[in-house]
Amino acid sequence: MSANCGEQGVRLTGYTTKGEIVDSEAESVREIFARFAAGDSLRGLAQYLHEAEVPTRHGGQWSPKSVRNILTNPRYAGRAIYQGKTTGKNGIWQALVDPTEFDLVQAKLSDPRRRSQQGTDRKRVGSGLYLCGVCGARVRSFSGGRYRCPHAHLNRTQEPVDAFVRAVMRARLGRPDLAGLLAEVEDPEVKKLAGEVNRLRRRLIKIDDDYDADLIDGRRFQTATEKARAALATAEAALGRSNANAGIKVMLGSHDPVAAFDGAPLMLQRSAIDALMIVKLLPAPRGRKSFDPESVKIIWKTYS
Repeated sequence: MSANCGEQGVRLTGYTTKGEIVDSEAESVREIFARFAAGDSLRGLAQYLHEAEVPTRHGGQWSPKSVRNILTNPRYAGRAIYQGKTTGKNGIWQALVDPTEFDLVQAKLSDPRRRSQQGTDRKRVGSGLYLCGVCGARVRSFSGGRYRCPHAHLNRTQEPVDAFVRAVMRARLGRPDLAGLLAEVEDPEVKKLAGEVNRLRRRLIKIDDDYDADLIDGRRFQTATEKARAALATAEAALGRSNANAGIKVMLGSHDPVAAFDGAPLMLQRSAIDALMIVKLLPAPRGRKSFDPESVKIIWKTYS
């Protein structure tokens, strides 16, 4: 491995060929990691970078694939790579993202729920997020701008419900006690789980090395590998679940949380809403044409 963070002379976005940081590119890389960890999607990030006129290293167009290539590159966490695999050691260049954040992103990318869905972008704020106030099932978005309970308990017009939820969210983000909330939503388990994920990945590398060095036979290699991979999958899933509050952290870290919420893409807004509240929809009152705020029940989450 050469002294820089590239491989075979290829310059990595955010660095020069000598491993020195390119500030403008490095800031874009950090933002890509932060926004994905907070709930944005590969497609949403590619669109955001294009609209913000952020140049790629080669001057081409951003795509979900190019965004994913950045998110999956261990060099950004300061980890050395040899022949396409991490060595389990740190490189001599400065990392652009915290290793914990990098491991969190890998957990989210490897989440089987992402592969079982047709894309991860949602079209409406509450689809799969709001709950039916009758049975507790997650409501779905249907044609005609409606939210429906999968068990037919309610059929609600989306626009006034979403406008009300966003207004309540803005009011909460504008309160003076918001500063103390960031510390409350920090999950001490995140770093612990990220460390376990990293340890298991190093374990898999060592198993491969031991097999290549004829220190273990094929049967022991297979058994050890299967055991480590199963433990890694469990740890990655737990890490992904433990950082559900990443979206609200993006808002809380801004000098103007309300403006940050309004300017955030839909997936980040959903993540922030999910971190602070549970939204339950009740059936619309019969005979009433105007929106009734009492038909939307908001329960604030606590972190004490």
